[in-house]
Amino acid sequence: LYPLSSYNNSITNNSSFNNSITNNSSFNNSITNNSSFNNSITNNSSFNNSITNNSSFNNSITNNSSYNNSITNNSSFNNSITNNSSFNNSITNNSITNISITNNSSFNNSITNNSSYNNSITNNSSFNNSITNNSSFNNSITNNSSFNNSITNK
Repeated sequence: LYPLSSYNNSITNNSSFNNSITNNSSFNNSITNNSSFNNSITNNSSFNNSITNNSSFNNSITNNSSYNNSITNNSSFNNSITNNSSFNNSITNNSITNISITNNSSFNNSITNNSSYNNSITNNSSFNNSITNNSSFNNSITNNSSFNNSITNK
């Protein structure tokens, strides 16, 4: 899946979608009902997707200029999110959200109704979120320039 100038598709009902997604100018998709979506997502200028009802979404997400997604109802969302210029998402109703979030210029999200949200959040210039109704919110939050959040109903 690289390098393509545009990769805009419905990725649906695949038993396995494990790829290196690299150096695409656009990767904007509906990613739905896949058993496995485990990828290295690197150096894409745009990665804006609806990511819904996947059994597994475990990825290394690095050096993307835009990563803006609706991440909803996934069984597992375990990722290393590093050096992205924008990571602005709705992260909702995921069973597990365990993420290393490091050196992103923007991490502004609605993080709601996740069973587990356990993360290392380090060296982000902006971390402004609504964090609501998560069963578990256990994090190491270090050296962020801005950390302005509504943290409710832990």
